[in-house]
Amino acid sequence: MMKNARILILIMVLWVLGGCGDKKQQNDVSLVKTMNVDSSCVKKYLDEKIYLDVDVSQLVEKILKSVPDKDELCKMKAALHRFYSHVSVVEGKYASSLKNAKEINISNNLFSILLKDLEEGNAWIEECKERGEECFVGEVDEAYLNNLLH
Repeated sequence: MMKNARILILIMVLWVLGGCGDKKQQNDVSLVKTMNVDSSCVKKYLDEKIYLDVDVSQLVEKILKSVPDKDELCKMKAALHRFYSHVSVVEGKYASSLKNAKEINISNNLFSILLKDLEEGNAWIEECKERGEECFVGEVDEAYLNNLLH
């Protein structure tokens, strides 16, 4: 029950911070990043020979109902790992070296969602800078990538 309350609070905070509408997918990806899974489940999907396609909205809907599809969650975490393995910090913003979904063998839709999440994160960084606020832009290092496996 406490886990459900934490998830609900997280969603509410993300909604307040991100507004509604076009930021929904970013909030969905943020929620998935916070979910814990068995790393062995994720690792079986890291092999880029395995094509990944996840309906992120449906996955999040199940998470919010406290009945997440563990296999879909593992696929999503693997897709995140594949994607962020090609992300670095350039001039204080996140940049992906990927040109398309085929490079990491995920669906075009999933690639678009992850790329949009990255772009929205960079927009947030810009907004912070414009307001004169400090914002932490952490490197996408081995520790970050390993965290995506759990």
